[in-house]
Amino acid sequence: MFVSEVDSGGTTLLYSTYLGGSSDDVGQGVAVDAAGNTYLSGYTHSTNFPVHNAYQATNHGGIDGFLTKLNPSGSSVVYSTYLGGSGDERAGTVAIDATGNAYLAGAT
Repeated sequence: MFVSEVDSGGTTLLYSTYLGGSSDDVGQGVAVDAAGNTYLSGYTHSTNFPVHNAYQATNHGGIDGFLTKLNPSGSSVVYSTYLGGSGDERAGTVAIDATGNAYLAGAT
């Protein structure tokens, strides 16, 4: 998958980056907090999806959801984690509250 930030006029690409492992990785949701951090949600077939400061460090089987937080410049991962059980899970939308907690909805 990829994520890109474009300026408000649509004329300048501020950043663009890939995120994923060696299999199918699909972005489904994006949110930005007051500090400019970007939160990405989706699902992955990859067993080597990039994790960092993870709640769940490994794929638990089949398709797992993911949640990734990028710093404001998109240059580094603050945290990235799988979210799933033994079946197939897909994280869809993501929302962020005033204190930076992430809320996800999806399918299992």
